[in-house]
Amino acid sequence: MRVRTAIGVGLVLALLVPWTAVAQGLNLTLLGVPSATVAPPGVGYVALSGTPDSEMNGRTDGSLELGFGLGSAENTVGVQGKVVITSLTDSLGDSGYVGVKLSRRVATTPVPLYLGLDFDNLGGWGESSTNDPTVNVMVTGFGTVQAGNATLPVMATLGAGNRLRDDDTQPGVFAGIGAGFTESLGGSVAWTGETVDFGLSLRPAPDVPLVVNLTLNDTTDRLGDRQLSVSAAWIFGMGGGK
Repeated sequence: MRVRTAIGVGLVLALLVPWTAVAQGLNLTLLGVPSATVAPPGVGYVALSGTPDSEMNGRTDGSLELGFGLGSAENTVGVQGKVVITSLTDSLGDSGYVGVKLSRRVATTPVPLYLGLDFDNLGGWGESSTNDPTVNVMVTGFGTVQAGNATLPVMATLGAGNRLRDDDTQPGVFAGIGAGFTESLGGSVAWTGETVDFGLSLRPAPDVPLVVNLTLNDTTDRLGDRQLSVSAAWIFGMGGGK
């Protein structure tokens, strides 16, 4: 079974949305599908994710992801590179791959709209060397909604990829929408191409660069694969940023 790394956008959105004071401090989140945004220049993260695997006697397997941002999606092209180690419970580091995502802001209005191109499962080694590369193209927009007396930041993504259906062998489309509810809590719902995923993102405090994400994969059990993915990440500045 493929281990889902529910990392990516949910971990760095607090750093990606300077477009409105509404979003400042609120845990804006989108989990389950890739977004068109990338980590800001000079910002990196280390993230650990795991998913209980019923086909492996209840053992929890997982992955370790290291990522960083370069360039500027606002002015030129933003780049997010990553290395994912998929072998943690057996021989540490024996399997993994690299990936890269490109992002560009395509709307000059106050509400940002980004275009992204994501290349995953590149340069794999070990068991991951047999995985075919994944390519996704997506558009992500940001806005706000009124909820009672509160104004909440929201984001939405629509995209397509070459490996989304039939056990990651067929192309498909994906979509998702997420919101930041409080400084500590964000939530999202996503269509992954075959299933619905619900996600929650938790931060201990706005000034603590730690995020914990919970994603209920295949929420409706459409494929008989409902399970909880858990990820935690530490975000850090790498110098040369804003």
